[in-house]
Amino acid sequence: MRPITFSLAAALMLSPVASARASAGDHHNHSNGGGGGGGANQQEATIEGAGQRLHFSFGGSVKLKGNKARGQFVLVVHPLAPQGSTLAVACKYNKFTEVTITAASATFRAEGRCERLLTNGTFEPFDAINVFQIVNGDTTDSIDVNFVGPTGVAVPGGALDFGNFNLAPIV
Repeated sequence: MRPITFSLAAALMLSPVASARASAGDHHNHSNGGGGGGGANQQEATIEGAGQRLHFSFGGSVKLKGNKARGQFVLVVHPLAPQGSTLAVACKYNKFTEVTITAASATFRAEGRCERLLTNGTFEPFDAINVFQIVNGDTTDSIDVNFVGPTGVAVPGGALDFGNFNLAPIV
């Protein structure tokens, strides 16, 4: 990642819109092991990890217990040759719905807040809704991210260039 990306990520984490931190995972989990038990004997399904694809970095964790999801996820766009007036974008998500986690894949809708770093040095905040799909491959995981609404951030579907995700469904 370029130094500006670290600066943008640090600025976003320290900004008023910051409310969650991404966590990175370093191990694949291709088992059908269940998540940890919880109150009322409900098991918890989880996805956690981080990775990079093209000029995007992303990661965090989402946990599903019953029909309630919680977690934190981050998506950062850091193009080498930005077009237009946007230099970089960092998004933090902390509301999750439509969560499905299996041993092979995870899909969730995430809502959060983003900030664009513009080429004039100013920040521009905006709300974001994205649908994430992560597929746990034999050797390489894949991701596809689409935005909901007229504007947003999307990651073209395909294999990760770096990183991986751990999927722990309820069994």
